[in-house]
Amino acid sequence: MYFVSAGIAISESEPKQVFLVEEHINTSPDTGGMWVKYLNNDSPVPKLFKDPERTCRSLFLSFSQHVQYELTEGNVFISDYQGGELALTDPQIITSP
Repeated sequence: MYFVSAGIAISESEPKQVFLVEEHINTSPDTGGMWVKYLNNDSPVPKLFKDPERTCRSLFLSFSQHVQYELTEGNVFISDYQGGELALTDPQIITSP
């Protein structure tokens, strides 16, 4: 699993416009993909699914969330894991000043 690549695009014409551009996540039903919310930002409890592979991913992300929090001595907490089967997007990154 990985976070999608993202960047900022700024138009050269007036008025200036700014866009956030992200890698495309294929969630087309034709290819078997779907959008999945593994962990919400209101709870560290992983979501359990009927599909054991999705549940395994959810449990892994919960585990990695805990390890990352411990290794940073509580200074960083990443939540709101969501995206496709392998590509994740739009995490909430919470830091301690």
